Amino acid sequence: MALDWKNVNENTKIRVVFYGRVSTEHEMQLEAFKNQTKWYYDLLERNPNWELPKSIDVETYLDRGITGTQAKIRDGFMKMIGDAERGRFDMIVTRDVSRFGRNTLDTLEYTRKLKAMGIQVYFYNDNIRTLQDKDSEMRLTFLATFAQEESSKISDRVKSGQYSSRRSGVLYGSGNILGYDRIRKVGDGDKRNHLGDTSMPTFAINPEQAETVRRIYDLYEQGYGLRRIKNELLKEKRKNSAGAVSWSERTIGSILDNPMYIGKQRQHNTVVEDFLTGKHKSVPKEERTYAQGDFEPILTVEQFERVQEMRSKKHKENPESPFGKGGRETSDKWVDKLECACGSRYRKYTWAKRKDGTENIGYCCVNRTLNGSLDFRIRKGLIDEKEVERLEQLQEIEGYDIIDEKTGEMILFAPGDICDMKGIPAWYLELMAKKVFTYLTGAHQEEILKTLEGIADGYLKDATGDIVDTDKLRDKIKKQQQKIDRLLDLYSDGNISKEKYLEKCAPINDELETLKKQLYDAEQGEESEEVKEALDVAMENIRKLADFSTEIAPDFLKRYVDKVVVHSNYCFEWMINVHGDAVKFIEANHKVNSAKLSEKRQFTNELQKSKYNATFTDRVNFDEARKFRKAQGTYLRPSQWDDLLMMIYIRN
Repeated sequence: MALDWKNVNENTKIRVVFYGRVSTEHEMQLEAFKNQTKWYYDLLERNPNWELPKSIDVETYLDRGITGTQAKIRDGFMKMIGDAERGRFDMIVTRDVSRFGRNTLDTLEYTRKLKAMGIQVYFYNDNIRTLQDKDSEMRLTFLATFAQEESSKISDRVKSGQYSSRRSGVLYGSGNILGYDRIRKVGDGDKRNHLGDTSMPTFAINPEQAETVRRIYDLYEQGYGLRRIKNELLKEKRKNSAGAVSWSERTIGSILDNPMYIGKQRQHNTVVEDFLTGKHKSVPKEERTYAQGDFEPILTVEQFERVQEMRSKKHKENPESPFGKGGRETSDKWVDKLECACGSRYRKYTWAKRKDGTENIGYCCVNRTLNGSLDFRIRKGLIDEKEVERLEQLQEIEGYDIIDEKTGEMILFAPGDICDMKGIPAWYLELMAKKVFTYLTGAHQEEILKTLEGIADGYLKDATGDIVDTDKLRDKIKKQQQKIDRLLDLYSDGNISKEKYLEKCAPINDELETLKKQLYDAEQGEESEEVKEALDVAMENIRKLADFSTEIAPDFLKRYVDKVVVHSNYCFEWMINVHGDAVKFIEANHKVNSAKLSEKRQFTNELQKSKYNATFTDRVNFDEARKFRKAQGTYLRPSQWDDLLMMIYIRN
């Protein structure tokens, strides 16, 4: 229960937490951080009516080496806001506004949010109490603006310093570059006033790594592509700059493009567009700076230039496109809709032509095509036994993520970046799409409308006026409980230790506690008419959907299907909308192709949880599939078929 701040006096017990931050991991900054911590402990001792909540200490929410311009990237800060929502404390004490944040909007947004919860922020040096001082917001706005302006000046000074360093020939990098070890810093005694002096080099060649660099360049000149080079390095057990036998095509491409290997360092590769967001943009190659190194080159200039010419020719043949480097725009209606559970895109392929000249079309996961399945990697010696064992353990704990609602069984798919997904025949997608949209527009339309009405009823306004989806909260609670049940089964069967069981359960139980509190708070609220009105419009759109007795029209698919996620060879998650704005929505909610597969998986999972409602689950059985294939002039045998499971989600 929130504290009654109007009646607070010097004897009132106040549950207090502290927030502090330093912006870099520099030694002097970390020393200042220690001083901040000690200062907070002294402050706590000087105020006997202040008390730390149970299981919270002064260091709980402190951020080390994090910029103050973005709240969302400060783990300690966001954990503090989350605990505030759970009502774990009454007041946050911070030294001054600049420690709390250097972004005016962030500072005001979060202090207002905390104020609505009845939680005060006390800026000690600035003598501002957000709940007790009438002019707190006016003073806070002024000081937050001043802190933001100071950040802008710091950003300008950093840019100026970097420019001066480039002009002076200072070499950057920690030494974590394949082929070299950094042996001197700019501030070293023997390096001062000797920039560019080759008798005192900044970097020294690492013989083993340098041999790997030469191997990469030699293989490329022999006609090996990036994927073949990667596989060759894995077979030869060659280590990367971190000392691990792990390679990616992106890393190899960067090595083939790095002038460090001929004694030059490319600088000024990116520039900060916005100091508040930290957003960078790439500087065109012709505008970048090349500093002459003071270290020994690994390659000859002639070999490096030959490789650059070869890469330039390939780039011209297959230029970069909006679909990612090496990608190209496609007129196919399914390619841009499909996403593998591993996070990868799909590509179209043709495996055979019929006698009448028509083609058998399918779609395959790009990740599996380029990198191979788990079995392929084991057979080719591209993965060792320890990694296989680790993946098997991961499979046991995290691989069960989707429930077949018809059978109640968990659907298993390969975890991580290794993909075992087989190709998908185009007719599978066509058949499923027809069933999905016939279901929505045909005999079961009223059932779907009732589902949407139920969704509207599930939205309630909580005490702060925010709209909360209670059905989704219940679904999240159910899934968290299933994870705990699965872990308990593994522990009971002796597949994992008690320590591992408790370690895995702890964060799930914390999440469960948070979700249950959110549900309880929401159930005390009132129904949201805004959501009902919005869904009325959505229902009208459903009534206007076209007839699907013929092939699904590409334009319709483009508008109403957001994404089809392939979770196994026979399990598909359909993310659809009734607004007809799929292209616009996905453009605003996507991860770039260059992002890691793990990031893409997480992004899609969070998108589905936050923007969609599970509507129904259905199967395509053998009789339906045979009838469909017969209409296409093709025979389907029972031995060629496994039922397709479809999980349909409708976007809010």
